[in-house]
Amino acid sequence: MVQRPIIKIINTKFDVAIIVTTYILLFILCVATVVIFYKAPDIIPTHFNIEGKIDSYGNKATLFILPLITLGVTLLLQWLCKYPHLFNYPQHINENNAATLYQQGIRLLRWVNVGIIVLMLFLQYEICNSIHATTSQLSTGVFIVLLLCTTLLPIIVAYIMSNKKLN
Repeated sequence: MVQRPIIKIINTKFDVAIIVTTYILLFILCVATVVIFYKAPDIIPTHFNIEGKIDSYGNKATLFILPLITLGVTLLLQWLCKYPHLFNYPQHINENNAATLYQQGIRLLRWVNVGIIVLMLFLQYEICNSIHATTSQLSTGVFIVLLLCTTLLPIIVAYIMSNKKLN
């Protein structure tokens, strides 16, 4: 394995804004879940099929699964951001480009994390709507667009930015 430079990346104001946004969205997800929990009946929709129709019901305590998974993913991604020298990069890392590529890699992870939280907020919103509706269906089209935007867009932007700065 090739040794890469291990350097500390200092967070810019933009990086801090992404981190703060992450935790604000996570807080909103947790608070919304608690509010939904206390207003929900004992049995709620817990799963939607590929067509977006409810195909499973369960105890309302299952509402806490999404926030717990999201918290775990957020903590894992924040921990990974401390080790950018271990990431995969499309270019060779050396002393000249390490800081730029490491910062871009960290930002990519942070944006993906924000995207994951937005997806989880959307799912909790849809579950909340399905609790109170007589006939409910997950907005599959909206979910697919959100999924593509929150996963592919940060990757494409990071790739374009790395090529612009290093060429």
